[in-house]
Amino acid sequence: MKRQAKTVFIFSCFAIMIASAQSSKEDRSLVQGTQARGYWVDPSTKLMWPAKESDKAITWHKARSYCRNLDFAGYKDWRLPTLDELTTLFDKDAAAPKPGSNKSSFTLSLGRHVRGGLSLAGDPWSSNRGKDRFGHEYGDGSFFDFIHGEPSGDLPYFRNTKYALCVRRSAD
Repeated sequence: MKRQAKTVFIFSCFAIMIASAQSSKEDRSLVQGTQARGYWVDPSTKLMWPAKESDKAITWHKARSYCRNLDFAGYKDWRLPTLDELTTLFDKDAAAPKPGSNKSSFTLSLGRHVRGGLSLAGDPWSSNRGKDRFGHEYGDGSFFDFIHGEPSGDLPYFRNTKYALCVRRSAD
């Protein structure tokens, strides 16, 4: 029984190495292009995304402020994305560069599955929050889990930090 488990594990690792080696030139080109430009415009949604999120994990309130104040790629109309917008970035089969990887080598992040060659070090906050009976925001801040491919919630204060991945509507 132990021998069979080892065989499955070794086969799984071998399959991952083969899949990594067989990444298409288009995938590599997309990742390298996004990283070199510093952003990606999703052709299906026309949303523009920075190639990576904020440098450090921050609270929900700071993430919202970070995006509102972002001046990047010649634009100042950045905002925190909705959960629906973050969901459009999830692709179980997508390969993304590991954070901090150098541009000349192509490496896969086997954790987060993000389209467009975006590089995520952690889960990004969304603009979605619960509302009380008066329509005021309260409670958990929502974020998208790119490992499991589903939205989740966390308290937006104190040490509950995620990353700010901003978005804007592209004119392209």
